[in-house]
Amino acid sequence: MLTQGHLNSIKPQSKMRRYYDGHGLYLQVTPQGGRYWRMKYHVKVADKRKEKTLALGVYPDLGLKDARIAAFKAKQQLKDGIDPSLHRRTQRYEQAHARAKLFLGLAEQWFNTKKTNWSDSHRERQQRLLFTDLKPLHKLPLAELSPALIMQPLEVMLARGAIESARRALHVLHQVLDYGCALGLIHQNSATPLKSTLPHSTPKHYGAPTTPKDYHEVIRLLWVNGTDSVVDTALKLCPLLLTRPSELRAMEWQEIGDDHVWRIPGRKMKRRRDHTVPLSTQALVLIQSIQRVNGHRQYVFASPTHPRQTISENALLQRMRRLGITKEMGTPHGFRASARTLLDEELAYKKDWIEHQLAHKVREPDGRAYNRTEFLSDRKTMMQAWSDYSLQYVQPSKQIDANVQLIKEIS
Repeated sequence: MLTQGHLNSIKPQSKMRRYYDGHGLYLQVTPQGGRYWRMKYHVKVADKRKEKTLALGVYPDLGLKDARIAAFKAKQQLKDGIDPSLHRRTQRYEQAHARAKLFLGLAEQWFNTKKTNWSDSHRERQQRLLFTDLKPLHKLPLAELSPALIMQPLEVMLARGAIESARRALHVLHQVLDYGCALGLIHQNSATPLKSTLPHSTPKHYGAPTTPKDYHEVIRLLWVNGTDSVVDTALKLCPLLLTRPSELRAMEWQEIGDDHVWRIPGRKMKRRRDHTVPLSTQALVLIQSIQRVNGHRQYVFASPTHPRQTISENALLQRMRRLGITKEMGTPHGFRASARTLLDEELAYKKDWIEHQLAHKVREPDGRAYNRTEFLSDRKTMMQAWSDYSLQYVQPSKQIDANVQLIKEIS
């Protein structure tokens, strides 16, 4: 029989090894170090004894004592004429079938079929709506869903003023139930009667400084009041890169090329198309300044408290307010509108270049979409001029100024 001391001393070998405890129970150890509890047993099939294996769990999550208990229960099932492997498969099928009849099961199934076609930011929004905002519906059987029950979590959202989120939640809920109808799990979509009942929200306008004076005042506040923290660095980059905040927050080190171009994969973009962002010398210095903090992590703007995640958009908004920038003065997203106006009216750059830099849909006269690398050389020049224009009235630190000069000399 195995002992705890024996288990602790077992090392992976070049070939898979089995260490038997008795009564068919053994620990299987792979060359890669995996340790799995298994039980060998026999059943009669057409008057012949057939050897089968039952997976019990992974060591050390399942300890020696619990593995023996699991094996004992399986032996009891054999005495009662029950094949434990077949019994487990039957249970899983019944559980999955029962789960599919609940709203949560259908929501998970719909979400998993759709998520590969969404951008990261859209997937996160849909996930939050389905599995957080609509959580009160999770354990309800599909057959019992009614407009009145569906309205309950939506009313909670409306009560906190999240009108647009409530409308989005209803929209995604309607899609899930349409999917259930297509699968034959339900005969009608109970969300349909609610489509005209929710109030309309006021159109969302992002605060954006579009005059030179207002724009430079916001930039001044970012640099004068800001620090070299991860969040503040991200805020300083917002007006220099002109991407959407969700795209900036999800920047990864591997996406930044030696040619000083940030290449964003289409799965992260709103329009699902790859996008190139030329990095000015000032932008490069800011990115390099946090490499000592997050350089070993996946994301450039990894969260200080949850390193495997990015900083949140709410963190950017709250920080802007603490720096003295009101929502009327500007938002992280609003810098895109600032650039769209000032690059055209003040710096006189071509609108096609500007729209392309903002990752807006741009088409040639014959209707074909522009190639994602179109105007790259021109946009490099434009983005450097934009950074110079943006920071002309602020005094970066001597170290940043020196680094900018060094990058210019190398380039």
